Amino acid sequence: MSNFRIKTLICLSFLSLTIFGCLPEKRIAWSPDGKRAAVATPTGLYLIDAKGELLPPRLTGTPTRCVWTADGEGLLVAHARKVAKWDELTTSMSADEKRLIELKAVELRERVLSFEAEWEEFYIVFG
Repeated sequence: MSNFRIKTLICLSFLSLTIFGCLPEKRIAWSPDGKRAAVATPTGLYLIDAKGELLPPRLTGTPTRCVWTADGEGLLVAHARKVAKWDELTTSMSADEKRLIELKAVELRERVLSFEAEWEEFYIVFG
C-alpha cells in the first residue's frame, strides 16, 4: 500500500469519525509536545506529525492502546492477543500472579456452589 493511500485512509478515518462524533480518543495519543501522534489501528500503529504526514516506523500487529512517556521520547503500546487456554494466557504472568488468580478462582467457585440466597444478593469483592 502506497504512502498516499495510507495517508488518505487515515485522513478519511479521522474525518468520518469526527463527523459522526465517535472519535476514539484512546486509540489516538498525541505526544506531550503536540508534534506527533500515535494512531492504533487494526492493521498496526502509525505515527503522524501535526500536519498529518506519515512518519516511520509503522509497527505491525494489533495495538489496542498507546501512551507517550512524559518526556515524549518513548511510546508504550499494548497489544491484544487471543488465547484459547489458561496455559496460553499465563505465559505473560508471573508465578505469583498465576497462583493468586487460581486461589481466587477456587474461593469464588466454593462461594458460588454454597450460595443459597437470591442471586441479586451475590457479590464479588476484588482486592
